[in-house]
Amino acid sequence: MDVRKLAAVLLALFALNLAACGGGGDDEDAEDSGSWVPQIAPIAGVWSGSITATGSGTSSNAVMLADESGDMILRISVPGTAGYTIRGDACCETSGSGTADLYQSGVVGSTPINVSAAIQGNTVTGNFTLNGTAYSFNLTRSNIYTQPTSFQAIAGTYTRQLALGYTQTMTISSTGEIIGSDTYGCVYNGQLSLPRPDRTLFRVTSLTVSSCTGPNTLHNGSYTGLATLSPQVAGGPLDVFLYYVTGPTAIVPVGLIRS
Repeated sequence: MDVRKLAAVLLALFALNLAACGGGGDDEDAEDSGSWVPQIAPIAGVWSGSITATGSGTSSNAVMLADESGDMILRISVPGTAGYTIRGDACCETSGSGTADLYQSGVVGSTPINVSAAIQGNTVTGNFTLNGTAYSFNLTRSNIYTQPTSFQAIAGTYTRQLALGYTQTMTISSTGEIIGSDTYGCVYNGQLSLPRPDRTLFRVTSLTVSSCTGPNTLHNGSYTGLATLSPQVAGGPLDVFLYYVTGPTAIVPVGLIRS
């Protein structure tokens, strides 16, 4: 997938905004009914928008996946770099600050970063400082998250093609098993789980990357993360597999298109 196709996917995500948030019963209702209602992190969802450098005003794309436990992965584009991934625990308040793990694409390891954020309805705003530059972000929740899904819905073969002849292919089975390979010899083996069939958000419970050569050697290792399906264009079928994972590093999350 080239940069123009990726931009189209991000625009499609941004165009699919929720009209309203769903709600659950409070603790008292749960106690009266004799059933236990698990707490859902307010940040749960599929989000897209932008980050802005406070001084220069330069903006770039940002996409975030967060599950009901508050596991959050924010992918940001920073001009002049291969991008960054921020992963942290955002459960279970609507505002606050805390330390997350910052991964720079193409670099092994992570460093701590402090992130502040506040959620109001279907918008999350926040800020952080990266390499001495202050950034703010503004993201909107997509209605992709509230669409029901299944392993059968995500099953298929997905491919991405980048410049210089790079190709990556992944096949997902009807039980959520992942197998794949790419031009650099990387072999992918993993497993998805689906916490809620009424939400299009999967957990990458395991992803092992092995046999990578060349510039992708640093990707060898074990990963976990989150994944979803997205349309290539607003209103289109959910035929793009987006997976955000961290481990020895953060694999650059470019969408794979269903064959």
